[in-house]
Amino acid sequence: MIYIFPSIDTPACATSIKKLDTIASVQKEIAILCISADLPFAQARFIKEEKISKLKFLSSYQSSKFGIDNGVLISEGPLKGLLTRSIILLDSENNILHSQLVTDITEEPDYDSLIDKLEF
Repeated sequence: MIYIFPSIDTPACATSIKKLDTIASVQKEIAILCISADLPFAQARFIKEEKISKLKFLSSYQSSKFGIDNGVLISEGPLKGLLTRSIILLDSENNILHSQLVTDITEEPDYDSLIDKLEF
């Protein structure tokens, strides 16, 4: 699974990461990659403070290429340069099983739809 989000220092992002860490604890066969524009030291701080143990983090802070290539870069407004909230569930052969681009950046992803796809 790939979880793309603006910043760990926003309430919706922090809550989502905690919920996904819980999902990964239950669904042992799943790997979750979290991508944001946060600096790696900020990600490390959050992981330590919140005791996140099942997720892997990457940062897009050095380049906007990932956001542009995947259509998730916020290109205007106060969040320009950050990534919009989205989630992609892939199978072991990288086929997309579920994806969601959250329409309102302050909202969390639809966990119920995601969990339904995990229980295929």
